[in-house]
Amino acid sequence: IQVRDISILKKDKIYLAPLNVPFVSLDLKEFKPEFYYLDPNTPEDERNQWRAFWKEAFAGALGRAKALFLLRYGLQIVNPNQQNFLIEFDTAGQPTGTIVVRDLNDASIHREVVWALFNGPGLPPQQKDGWKALAKLAVPTLKYEFEDGRMASEGFGHQSRQETGTTGQDFGPSGTQFLWQRFSSFGNITKPAKGVGKNFTLFKNLLETMSDWGIAHDKWFISCVESHLGVNFTDIDWSKYPDSARFDQLTAVKGGEETAFKGAADAVKPKILDKSDSNNGLEITGFSFAKLSDQQKGDLDAKIQTSVYVEDFSNDECLQIHGTGFADNAVIKIGGTVIKAEYIIGKADLLVVCPKVAEINNVIKREKGLDVSNPLGAAVHYKFVFDPNYLSEMDWEEKMAKVIHDYLASGEGQNAIRASRNRRWRPLSPSFTIRLLDKENKPIAYRHILMQTAEKIWTDVTDSKGQIQIYRLAPSECKISITNINDVFIDVMEIKKWQKMIVNRGGFVALIQYSE
Repeated sequence: IQVRDISILKKDKIYLAPLNVPFVSLDLKEFKPEFYYLDPNTPEDERNQWRAFWKEAFAGALGRAKALFLLRYGLQIVNPNQQNFLIEFDTAGQPTGTIVVRDLNDASIHREVVWALFNGPGLPPQQKDGWKALAKLAVPTLKYEFEDGRMASEGFGHQSRQETGTTGQDFGPSGTQFLWQRFSSFGNITKPAKGVGKNFTLFKNLLETMSDWGIAHDKWFISCVESHLGVNFTDIDWSKYPDSARFDQLTAVKGGEETAFKGAADAVKPKILDKSDSNNGLEITGFSFAKLSDQQKGDLDAKIQTSVYVEDFSNDECLQIHGTGFADNAVIKIGGTVIKAEYIIGKADLLVVCPKVAEINNVIKREKGLDVSNPLGAAVHYKFVFDPNYLSEMDWEEKMAKVIHDYLASGEGQNAIRASRNRRWRPLSPSFTIRLLDKENKPIAYRHILMQTAEKIWTDVTDSKGQIQIYRLAPSECKISITNINDVFIDVMEIKKWQKMIVNRGGFVALIQYSE
């Protein structure tokens, strides 16, 4: 028999199970069709408000709750599905930031945190059967659960899998985990999304939303741990978190929902350029798509006068192939198809293909590569391959969570956990805080930045308030680079006391503040 004790819930608060999030209106008074707020037919303002609200009230708050659950109790829910939690609201329907954790049968002992909380000798054991050492801690419940052989003899032979050092692979890698994509989200590229049926547009919108909410979830988790331990996890690489806009590449696959899901994982992998070595001075260095310059347009017009395709190309983008050693009469193939000579103009470092050529769309979509050869036989090949270093959201979470886990297992991490316990888990004040505001003084939330000290360069992302909190460093030791969505540097500045600076590069405007 499982009994829920609801006496800890506050009678002047409202509690909502996250399973209701896809249905409920923002005032909590009306239920809509499932994922109504992801339907493109729903007004855009409604959709954006819904996504922004639950990104903080659910995804972000859940990330913070998981971190507190870990640090205070040494517990981690190994399958934190939505039914394992309740979101707390005041009577006006505003979230309080509190998350109720339930179904504690699904929680596992976190070996490294428990080892620190209960003063285990030396460093926590890292071998697979290290769970046996937990029975040596001065905690009766741990002695009972982990004393060698006891649980097996009483019919709980799986007990050695119920702590993070030996968690079964069905629940992800052993150790610290965020588990948003694997369990807490409403769907991802490896887990069917219930409720979207065969509506492929809803499917894409859901994946994009769950990716976007994952940033908030993981940021709140990481920031909470950082604030309690007084450290910045500079080895967590936010630049590797995948761009949610990549789901625009997904197209419906015949055969229904299941087929679509099977093809989703590969479809969203980015492709990178793989070029052959230079051949007799011939090389492709890159390509771009741009409107024809007047000179290029004139050159192409002159070349195609002999064909029947005399058109005005002034508003179309052409394919521009950059490189070295090109001949004026070079031959271009796109995916094996030879492009007619009258559609090409060129010089030593640039070849331009007329936008009339249908195949250039295949290059834009990264579906077909390029081959260029000069009359004397020199050739160079340029093809697209899946990025071998690509990380999906789930890959990113598991790789970056290990950064936190390794710190918790270290001597410094063990001391930091004990210091947090001794403060009764009161978070530390940062050395200083950076805040990014736009030209209307609104926070620039979840924006990549690049931090630099004399020893290290690392990436971070602003929180919902547009803030980055820095520990153990003085402002004079840091430099900051703001990045756009593609992580292209916009500006670099040295931070000085109470400095405010307007940055306007590439159409991006920000007010930068920091306080000690």
